[in-house]
Amino acid sequence: MKDDYNWFSKGDTNTICDRSGFKCKLSECRTEWNGLLVRADFWEPRQPQDLPVTPRPQKVYSNIRGQQAVILYTPPTQADLSQ
Repeated sequence: MKDDYNWFSKGDTNTICDRSGFKCKLSECRTEWNGLLVRADFWEPRQPQDLPVTPRPQKVYSNIRGQQAVILYTPPTQADLSQ
């Protein structure tokens, strides 16, 4: 008699499994990560490939050695060439 799921259970309702289409009690169902209400024997956990772990970006340290001397090139003047 319990195979047809028409038996009374206080606080429990009949529902339809989204994966198999079978009639079952709500207490025997579980909700999957995608929102489907399925029987416990049809339930599947979320696959690890759905949640890839990305590496954390490395810290980039700029100007580690402090301020570098700035050397500007100035073309020689006529006085520099005559010496």
